[in-house]
Amino acid sequence: MDLRELNAREEQVVNRHPWELARLKVANDIFRQQNLSNIEGFLDLGCGDSFFINSFHQLNPLNVPFFGVDINFEPPLLEKLNQENPAIKFFKTLDDLKDNYNGKISVVFLMDVIEHIENDIEFLKMVCQYPFITKDTIFIISVPAFQSLFASHDVFLGHYRRYDNAMLKNHIEQAGMQTLKLGYFFTSLLLPRWIQKTKERIKPIKETTGLVEWNGSKFKTRLITSVLLLDYKIMRLLSKIGIKMPGLSNFATCKPLAS
Repeated sequence: MDLRELNAREEQVVNRHPWELARLKVANDIFRQQNLSNIEGFLDLGCGDSFFINSFHQLNPLNVPFFGVDINFEPPLLEKLNQENPAIKFFKTLDDLKDNYNGKISVVFLMDVIEHIENDIEFLKMVCQYPFITKDTIFIISVPAFQSLFASHDVFLGHYRRYDNAMLKNHIEQAGMQTLKLGYFFTSLLLPRWIQKTKERIKPIKETTGLVEWNGSKFKTRLITSVLLLDYKIMRLLSKIGIKMPGLSNFATCKPLAS
């Protein structure tokens, strides 16, 4: 969860949004597809409230370093996170990580992060310059899809843009990286977002608080999460036979070009 969303809610978030739960499983599946050996470390860059990296570690309890970095960390939260799970180290900046880690990072997650950055191309270039990033480091990126669906939730979160596959590939390659795979996921969410966007054209709504608004029951949460995961699996199967479907989110895997 984005820290801006977390700050919009006073009490602790207990019941996670189905989209967030499903996206975790999607990212984990994309990671597993890489079939990586000799993994040296994981980095969740722009890790928000740490839900993703903590959950990913539970799914993959490997004996390698796990890191979370988020420029929006305040000292009390940073101290709390570093006390909660000794297996994961959290830092405010990449410079802080560099000063405390001399190893390499095998996988970088950028989960709905680069749409928050005005110059995403220069940001990716900057990340690739750090000594823990190598030509073999795999980046797993997710972003919101289709600028035509830009709505109040994007404004609340501070998004600069939404992407399509062509734009995402173009920005990755302008940053001096090699695109390995591109795709969309969650096609079933396109219609609800289009309806939301249409309603906002007719009658603008008040500022949303995004994912923190989810108050569904555990059953409803599990049900919707399962539907989204089935959606992803069907889209993945169709992609294997050459049928490309749009979705509300894009993903890309990429790595720095050898210099």
